[in-house]
Amino acid sequence: MVVLIFLFARYYDVRIERTDRSLAIGLCLYSCFRALNDTIADRFLHGYATLWSLLGMLAFFASLCLWSWALWKSRTETATEENLLPLDVYQSFTAADQPAIAVAK
Repeated sequence: MVVLIFLFARYYDVRIERTDRSLAIGLCLYSCFRALNDTIADRFLHGYATLWSLLGMLAFFASLCLWSWALWKSRTETATEENLLPLDVYQSFTAADQPAIAVAK
């Protein structure tokens, strides 16, 4: 699912913030390890249960660190100032739409 969202964003040239990208990579990392664990380790590697348990914990810890770093970085960054049009432009749109709204009622 995460890969599809990235493909969608790339196709439509949607800008993905660094924080969102880091959160998605962490989720993908953890999900891939869990899928690998569920398909391979549970069926074939019963003797390595302790090792796989440790690796699962490390994968979760790495994802958690990545998520924490991403959220920490986004908290410290300042937002860029938006460039808005003058208020008269927005009011002219509203005034122009008033007759159309009255007819629709």
